[in-house]
Amino acid sequence: DVVFDTIDRDHSGAIERLEFDRMAKAMEALNGSDDPDSLSLQKEAAEGVAHIVETLVDLNRNGRVSADEVGAFVTKIAENLVTVAHIAVTALHEAVQDILFESLGCTPVSWDQFSSEVDSMKAALTLSLIHIS
Repeated sequence: DVVFDTIDRDHSGAIERLEFDRMAKAMEALNGSDDPDSLSLQKEAAEGVAHIVETLVDLNRNGRVSADEVGAFVTKIAENLVTVAHIAVTALHEAVQDILFESLGCTPVSWDQFSSEVDSMKAALTLSLIHIS
């Protein structure tokens, strides 16, 4: 919500094209320029990033970000990614069950069988990517 609210400058609850473009220009300006407009956008982008850090990372709101706070922030992101991955894999398993059982009349696949097949596909993909490199 903090990132969204930072970009949604008019607090309309939606990011309009102008707001998106402004944030994109502000982020581009972080690359550096002596142009006064660019310097203004750099300042705006820096303030936006500072606001996000203050809200999401500085948990005790003391104006300083400790290593523990960064660690907690990174851990929370990792936990959220794991949750999303679990939801996606579970949904995929359910979709495979629906296709096999309901559409094709096949025997349902156990979670262990499904997980084993996913692991095999990951290994094959990894080998393919190594080979391409």
